[in-house]
Amino acid sequence: MAAEGTNVVNKLEECFSRPEFTSAIGDFGNKHCVEFRQLIEAEDMSQIEHPLRWNELYQEYVSMIESKLEEFLAAESIPIEDVIAAVSDSIQRQHTCIDYLLATTEYPSFLQLMQDFVSMQDWGCTEVALDAAPTMEAVEPAAP
Repeated sequence: MAAEGTNVVNKLEECFSRPEFTSAIGDFGNKHCVEFRQLIEAEDMSQIEHPLRWNELYQEYVSMIESKLEEFLAAESIPIEDVIAAVSDSIQRQHTCIDYLLATTEYPSFLQLMQDFVSMQDWGCTEVALDAAPTMEAVEPAAP
């Protein structure tokens, strides 16, 4: 990836790592993950019927991320084309911002994000994971 693209991704990662952004993602995930529990419980995910509500939540998530991205672009005076090029050049998903953006463009990625929230909630570590605490103690799963 060119230095300019790396700079854009690093700025985006910094923005998406701010507490106001991580709190918005965490609040959304914690509020709605219970609706996605069957993703964890199903043996064969291809056999799950997806409720229309999931698509509504996907659209809500997309709108939330788009508004955050628009704020970032305006504040940094970065054209969207530069972000698209930088993210496209980033082959390995080493940045959380790319995962959040990918979940706005690919419905299965959004489902994976929500499945991750269900798992974190089951293990009782949503606050630890969202705060990116440097030390994470072993946590017993929450009682079903």
